[in-house]
Parts: sequence; structure tokens; C-alpha cells
Amino acid sequence: MQKSYCVEEMMEETFESLEDTEEMEEEAQGEVDKVLWELTEGKLGEAPLPPTANVAKEEVPAAAAEEEEEEDEEELKEMQSRLQALRS
Repeated sequence: MQKSYCVEEMMEETFESLEDTEEMEEEAQGEVDKVLWELTEGKLGEAPLPPTANVAKEEVPAAAAEEEEEEDEEELKEMQSRLQALRS
């Protein structure tokens, strides 16, 4: 019982430290944004996204979908061969 309590405490501390890291990253990003805003006098926030960023974002899901479809097909073939083996 004491071991489970120790493990639970360690897990809680780990999750708390992860939450702290996320908060620190958000605060750091906020400060970076603030400095960039001051240096560019607000012009950076008005700039459009570069066209390559938009294209890359669209291509990644398509490629991921193709990979997932191929994996599904492979899994289906494997399941069919297992079923065939069970029938014989």
C-alpha cells in the first residue's frame, strides 16, 4: 500500500512539472511575441502567411491519409489471411 502511495505521489509530481513546463513555454512565447511586436511596430502581425506554409499544411494531411489507407489495406489482408488459416 505504501508503494502505491509513493508511485501515485511521483506521478502527480511528474504531471505537475509537465504543466509547469507548458505554462513557461506559453509565457516565453508571449514575451517573444511582445518583443517582436515592439520591434516591428505592429507590422509583423499584419503580414500574411507565406504561401509555402499554406501548401505544406495541405500536403501533410493528404500524405498521412494515403499512408493510413495503405496501412488499413495491409491490416485487412493480414486479417483475411488469418481468417483463411482458421477456416482450414
